[in-house]
Amino acid sequence: MGAARQGLSLGIEEYQLPRGYLERFFNDGVGPGPSRLAEALRVLPDWTLLPLMKGALPSCMVDVLLLRRVMHSVQVEDPRLPSGNNTSRPIRQVLYGLLLGGRRPDHSSQRPPVDDVEEYYREGNNLTSSMVEAILPSAAEQLQLDTLDRAPRSVQLEVFLETLGVSQSTLSGVPPHLRLPVAVTCYWLRHAHPRPELPLLQALLLGLVYGELCRQRKSQRGCTRALWCTSL
Repeated sequence: MGAARQGLSLGIEEYQLPRGYLERFFNDGVGPGPSRLAEALRVLPDWTLLPLMKGALPSCMVDVLLLRRVMHSVQVEDPRLPSGNNTSRPIRQVLYGLLLGGRRPDHSSQRPPVDDVEEYYREGNNLTSSMVEAILPSAAEQLQLDTLDRAPRSVQLEVFLETLGVSQSTLSGVPPHLRLPVAVTCYWLRHAHPRPELPLLQALLLGLVYGELCRQRKSQRGCTRALWCTSL
């Protein structure tokens, strides 16, 4: 009887799972420490762990750092035209450069070269792949992945604008809350293929103007309501 009880106890102990970090994540919002990660995942900087678990950072970061490979989803689009993912390739090249410490556009960086990233995407009705070079903008030359989240905002803005190919002077006359859509529109006009037709651009600009008018009217109604409540 004692041997049977001992055997049952040993069997039960085998089903006791070691304490993981998911319980603390869901209860306390605390991410895992580097020592709790699998060996392969320890290349991830500490500041990325919790945002990755929350879905605040794209999971493709892990694929880039570990596999040097990214699989793009197929969008609903005309298969006779180039993949829409081609438009954002220059932006992804900068992302790869920031993650891997890539080369400058003029290839004059003294940093050691890194492996390019293999991208899988649609070409016609077929799945294909190509090697994409990781590029580091000149504004990001001194940035390091481990401290990327603590880079000065001025440097972040410079890297962002250089990636989109827009200067700060171009956006100087644009309201702050519209600078992002205007900068992205400038990038889209230069890199989209086939080139967007004029009616499409006009519709986009009309939407921006209408949205701004709606925002101003809503703000005015809010001010009027506040004044009316104060007078009561």
